[in-house]
This record gives sequence, structure tokens and C-alpha cells, in this order.
Amino acid sequence: MKKKGISITDAADVLGVPRSRFYKRSRPSGTKHENSDRPKYISDQELSAAIRIACKRYPLYGYRRIRAILQREFQIKAGLNRVNRIMNKLALSQHRIKNRRIVQMKNRPSQPDGPNQAWEMDMTKTYLNGYGWLYIMAVIDRYDRSIVGYEISSRARAAEWLTAFDKAIKNRFPNGTRDHAELILQVDNGCQPTSKAFVKAVELCDVKLLYSAYATPEHYAHIERFFRTLKEEEIWYNLYETYSEAITSIEAYIDFYNNDRIHSALGYMTPAEYYQQSILQSAA
Repeated sequence: MKKKGISITDAADVLGVPRSRFYKRSRPSGTKHENSDRPKYISDQELSAAIRIACKRYPLYGYRRIRAILQREFQIKAGLNRVNRIMNKLALSQHRIKNRRIVQMKNRPSQPDGPNQAWEMDMTKTYLNGYGWLYIMAVIDRYDRSIVGYEISSRARAAEWLTAFDKAIKNRFPNGTRDHAELILQVDNGCQPTSKAFVKAVELCDVKLLYSAYATPEHYAHIERFFRTLKEEEIWYNLYETYSEAITSIEAYIDFYNNDRIHSALGYMTPAEYYQQSILQSAA
């Protein structure tokens, strides 16, 4: 352009383009026009062989992790959909494993017409400054609202749940449960009530476990309401300084709840009175 007497600036102004368009772009030495970083194509047969090896090493991985393993350990880049398609074709796709021993209730059981027919069990916790969490596991009878068993501890393992359940059984069935009608224990899907130890112990007592559906606290509303009452009337009202003080105070409240606190749902009777009334009526 300069030989023809036209400057690059004038040409750029006339054409309405930046001046950089008229300069030759330099490339790093040793580079080619084609993209050398472009992954090499791998056939479905080769990819299938690699996927088989990866799935054998990691049998529980899904297609997303297998794709990452292909790139990480085999230096093979493949699309997510392609890996998924081949894994499905090879019957190597993984599906979520469901806990088959959990029987979830679709509808809440009807209100029992007597004690020891339907119990609910759950736990709550409160924090003690300087000590940590304090857990309360409790079992309530849906019929008379009695707390039939509980355990208060700094831990919330299946062992503590079993202690609360064992106290409930010994409280209501000192001679065992075999001679009584079917008893249902409603629980949530936590790790404690779904543990092998808990399930086995409950079955040995001839009690039927019934798990609530996810995000349905109304299925065990009685125990949830008790925990709310416990917090409103006892825990939030007091400032415990030690574990022993908290345990002693909460145990005293549960005794008060069972024997002295009246319930509107029970005709303004205490749980103990309502339970004794049902026993006398059944004996008459």
C-alpha cells in the first residue's frame, strides 16, 4: 500500500476497520496451522475396552466418575453422553442402591384406640456452653402421650437409641411383648433407626418398624410436639452449667410431663391418668 502512496491509516479509515488488520500476525516457531492439542479420535470399540477396565477397577463408579478416570488414568477424552451411552450398552451403569429393609409409610396410620399400639421415636439436641451437644432420645405412646422411654447422652449413636427403646419395652412390657397385639414403632430415616443393630433389636421384640417418608414430620407429630414442649417449658427456660445438671433437670421435667402436666387432647388429663383409665376400662 505504501508503494501506491496509500498509508495504512488512510486505508483503515476508508474501510472502517482497525489498522491491525493490515499487519501480518506472527505465529510461534514450530507451530502448525492445525490444532496440535486436538484430542485424537478413539473408536467406540477402543473406548469400550477402556471403560471395561475402568469399571473393573472402580465397580461402584457412575459414568461421570468413569469419564474422569478415562481422562485421568488413560489419557482418553470422551464426551459425557458418549461414555454414558457405552456404559448403558455394556450394562455397566450404576444405579442408586436403596435400603430395602426400609418400609416407608405412604399414609399416616390411624389413631390407635388403646395404649401400646403405636409408638413414635425421635431425638432432639441442645447445646451446653463449654460442654457441647446434649442429645435426648425419646419414645412416646401416640394414644396417651406418655414418654414411655428416653435416654439423655452426649452421644447419639444407635446404642443410645436402643437404650431408650429398651427402657420403653421394660416400662410397658415387663414380661415381654409376645403376648400383646402388634406394636408399631414409627421412626424417621436417620442412620440410627436404620442401622442393622437397631433393626435387629426391634425385630427381636416383635415390634414392627415403620419409617416415615422423607420430609414428612407430620407422620410422627406427637414426638415432635413433645420436643417442642420440652424446649419451651424446660430447656429454653433454664441455663444449665453442667451435663449432670441438665440431665437431672430434664429427667425431672419428663416425670412432670407424664404425671402432672394436663393435655387438652386427653380431656385435660395427664398421660399417666389417661393410661390408667384405659387399663381400667379394658379390665372391666
